[in-house]
Amino acid sequence: MPRDNTLAEEYERGWSLPEIFPLNSVGIVTARDSLTIQKTREAMEAVVSDFLSQGPEDARRNYGLRKDSGDWSVPRAQEDLRESGGRVVQVLYRPFDVRWTWYSGSKGFICRPRFDVMRHMLCERERERERERERERENLALVSTRQCQRDWHPLAASIIVGHHAVESVDISSVFPLYLKGISG
Repeated sequence: MPRDNTLAEEYERGWSLPEIFPLNSVGIVTARDSLTIQKTREAMEAVVSDFLSQGPEDARRNYGLRKDSGDWSVPRAQEDLRESGGRVVQVLYRPFDVRWTWYSGSKGFICRPRFDVMRHMLCERERERERERERERENLALVSTRQCQRDWHPLAASIIVGHHAVESVDISSVFPLYLKGISG
């Protein structure tokens, strides 16, 4: 494709996303989407309850989970569910596809929770179930791919974000607009 480089030097003087948003990371990685991502809050709550009621091998078989890896295991996921005080929250799973997951910020049920960034996307009033659907969002993030195999498509999100939220092939990066509890 023909390219005009006459303004390349001016373009290169621009800011990169990490310069504008120094705190950023890729989206969360669940490692077991069929277990950890559900279409409704009620379905996620039922999966958590059922998954916890089973021994590790029964849970693995009943949920069709592949064998454990260094990053994710059934016992560690169950321990996280029991002990971390997490909760069911919305997650931007794919472009314009909001689903539900159980999120503690700890490595366990979610393989890579990216808590240092995602904590800024959690609504403090999220536990108030009856106000869940009508609450104001407390933050926004720019969601983008940084290395694209296809066209570049940014999104905005007001909830935690999965690692393929923008594009099924490319990894999504999350750049929160506001940082809670961080001044300066």
